[in-house]
Amino acid sequence: MEIEITQDKENPLLKRREVKFNLTYEGTTPAREEVKSKISAMLDSDPKLTVVDRIMPEYGKTSAKGYVKVYEDEESLAIEPDYMIERNKTKGEPKSEAKEGGGSE
Repeated sequence: MEIEITQDKENPLLKRREVKFNLTYEGTTPAREEVKSKISAMLDSDPKLTVVDRIMPEYGKTSAKGYVKVYEDEESLAIEPDYMIERNKTKGEPKSEAKEGGGSE
């Protein structure tokens, strides 16, 4: 798997870096966890503060385009929606409990 960064933009208002990249790979599209660890190493950032927003495979090719957000601290990370944080948890981290109420019987 190879990652080529195409755009790296600072967003001081939200205290994050917004990175767009091209991804080439063999076989199936890599999991968010793999991409997150590799891009965190490339950008010298904390994987806990890195959010893989999307990986969009190109039809019929072994390449994809992606978008990652790297936050400065955990306070800034709080702006991310809960579902996106859940998607980006590693396998070792426990999932949050389902919210109570709202169910119909």
